[in-house]
Amino acid sequence: MAFAIPGNLRQFGVFCLGLMAFGLPTSNTLMSVGLALGLFFSLAYALRSGIRRPDLAYTLLPALFVLMAMAVLPALPDAAALRELRLKIPFLLLPLAWFWLKPQRSDLRLWLWLTAIGCFLSFLAGSFHSFQLWPQVQPRHFSPYISNVRMGTLLLFCSLGFFYLDSGWRPYVFLAFSILYLLFLQAMTALMLGAILLPVLFSPRVRIISAFALLLSIFTLGFYTRKTYLPGPEPEFYPKFSSEGHPYQYDFNDPSIENGNYVFRYVCPYELRREWPRRSQIPIDSNHALDYPIYPTLIRYLSSRGLRKDAEGMKALSDQEIKAVESGVANCLELETPAIRARWHELIRDMHYYLKTGNPNHKSLPIRLELWKGAIELLKKEPLVGLGIDSLRPALKKQLQASDSLLNDHYSSLNPHNQWLFLAMIAGIPYLVIWLLFWIAPLFWKAFRSSRYFLFYFCAMSLAMFTEDVLDTQAGVAQFVWFWLFTSNPFISEGLKK
Repeated sequence: MAFAIPGNLRQFGVFCLGLMAFGLPTSNTLMSVGLALGLFFSLAYALRSGIRRPDLAYTLLPALFVLMAMAVLPALPDAAALRELRLKIPFLLLPLAWFWLKPQRSDLRLWLWLTAIGCFLSFLAGSFHSFQLWPQVQPRHFSPYISNVRMGTLLLFCSLGFFYLDSGWRPYVFLAFSILYLLFLQAMTALMLGAILLPVLFSPRVRIISAFALLLSIFTLGFYTRKTYLPGPEPEFYPKFSSEGHPYQYDFNDPSIENGNYVFRYVCPYELRREWPRRSQIPIDSNHALDYPIYPTLIRYLSSRGLRKDAEGMKALSDQEIKAVESGVANCLELETPAIRARWHELIRDMHYYLKTGNPNHKSLPIRLELWKGAIELLKKEPLVGLGIDSLRPALKKQLQASDSLLNDHYSSLNPHNQWLFLAMIAGIPYLVIWLLFWIAPLFWKAFRSSRYFLFYFCAMSLAMFTEDVLDTQAGVAQFVWFWLFTSNPFISEGLKK
């Protein structure tokens, strides 16, 4: 009987898409199940109430699916091509379910709250996991179900959505929660996107003030970074012996730094090996919890404190710090809560080492730079038709080897970590141009242009695709399609709720 009543079918469809909304931060399985059931009930509702002709705006995402399918069809039945088709299914199916259901303001609000609850539960699960592993805490522990980058952008989109769909104190509470969560995630990409793009929501006068404040913040951060994290001038003379009379070792060829202090200076191996057993039951040459030797980790930690690597430096460490080194903490900033300064220092340290040595391994941004260099060189060789998705990774690895890149086999086997380069490499620059035309097409609709929420989403995703393969994971694709539809909904396009 329930299936004979169109209203009930619609409610079932809304509930099932709510499962997908809850799954965005928590579960790939929920996303898949929610989409499948939501499509089934929305189709049943459309059949009972009469299928309407879809609006042109709703055909853009399915058109993108067809475009991406055309690029990978020649590579079938290669596993990479099959995976690409499977991942992109939401481009085809979710717009259909969304159009048939015609979401109302109450539906959008329900879905937004379900996504927010999922984010909160993810934070609780991540915090509990991090508490168990403390003091060895990694940012990824705070996002146990999806990547930090995906969680970061999800928090941005949800925070902004509450200002459109809710009222009172709740949007501000979730915004405060999101900022706190982003700090624990150390999600630099999301924090920078938010700082750059949020002024688009303000009035023209406030935008000017916010732009000035942003420039001032950038200048202040640069000055602070230069003073705090980059090494100062070298002393004229380095002492040969510690205060106890044992010889120091210096490696002037290694530019590694921790908080502005060179790591392999003032190192007295004898005193370190003598003092460590007095403070710890774990042998200094064994591996810590992150499966890396304790000895170099101890040297890095002492450097981060600005201490010499000798007996005096060891005595300056507390028992808590010794435990932290045992668990893999290599910088004192990692013990802060939240440890966002440690992430910022890591970026500075990695780029400093990369520029001095050319070695990008185990360093997030330098790895990307090397992959981009190799991808651009490959694209120069096949600019019109690309390489095909089945040949992309092997060809990129071969190119990096030919250019004498220091990337190891693991990192050189990755995708280019740039969505725009990825699209151009699989099918050529003309294909990328066509893809971009579909991507920017909504900007020619007044309804889309009038939604500052959609403009924020559009700019954030466009920028994120420069540093990530956004469409290379199920969570990334689902988030991409979901918020394309969410931010362009007519109830959103009416403008920011007063």
